[in-house]
Amino acid sequence: MFAILSFFFLIIISNSKFFLPLVRDGFLLWYRQLLPTLFPAMIFTNLLTAYSPKCNSANRLSGVYQFLCHLFGVSKQGLFVIVLGFLGGFPIGAFLVGRLVRDERISKEEGQHLLNFCNNIGPAYFVGVVFPALSGEFYAYKSILLLITILFYLIPLSDGIITARIHANTSISVPATIVKSEEISFFLRLDQAVWDSVQSIIRLAGYIVFFRLFLILPTILNLKGIMHLVSLCLVEITTGISAWQSFPITTGLLLIPFLSLGGLSCIAQTYCMIRGTKLSLYPYLFHKSIQSLLLVVIMLIVYYTNH
Repeated sequence: MFAILSFFFLIIISNSKFFLPLVRDGFLLWYRQLLPTLFPAMIFTNLLTAYSPKCNSANRLSGVYQFLCHLFGVSKQGLFVIVLGFLGGFPIGAFLVGRLVRDERISKEEGQHLLNFCNNIGPAYFVGVVFPALSGEFYAYKSILLLITILFYLIPLSDGIITARIHANTSISVPATIVKSEEISFFLRLDQAVWDSVQSIIRLAGYIVFFRLFLILPTILNLKGIMHLVSLCLVEITTGISAWQSFPITTGLLLIPFLSLGGLSCIAQTYCMIRGTKLSLYPYLFHKSIQSLLLVVIMLIVYYTNH
């Protein structure tokens, strides 16, 4: 690893005119897209997590809570992660899981179970980034677009339900060391939420800039066509998506696994959110790979049965 990093560092300092735009674009991506949306979301999810025990007293919804908790094999705290994880999008799911495990509000086993299916690209990213980047040929098949969107969230949810049945004996009890939200003032919790969010969002900036440096590799290796596109998606999914427009619809369908995994940059950002929790990336990557493979197979079947 030392030799690889040393070699790459030599490439950077000898080709600064190529790398400076990549660094600048990485910071702009973080500043324009992540900071205005993700940072406030992190603060609010931190606060909601701190006060979420109050939600358990909602008697009218107790039956619904119990049914959904049993369905996904999680506690009520875990159900909170599922809702915000799917609505907020990546990396809110991993951020919440890491926070709850560190605070001992959920067990490590439940945290791993939640991480495996709750850390996905959000609906806003689909509408604002993915759809505009798709080619006109994609838009000619609106039913496929709709099906992709539905399956993209239905498959992880199904994964959560199935694995909950497989690991039905796993403990989901809330640890007894949980601190009641009333014991800490709102302003202290707000201060903690802001500071935790600042640390997380700055780390994300570092990961984004670091991995964007590797976008020079396709040029150095002289990759062309589909190999160039795959390499972009493998490193940083947002850059890869922007290059989809010049490729046919079948290529876009085959690249959906990268949309689910998020590329090396998103994997590293996920690790950033769960560091210090003893949660593992390996089960997470395994489940993501299975979910992506199922999505690709279903979409190719649907596409070719309509031609």
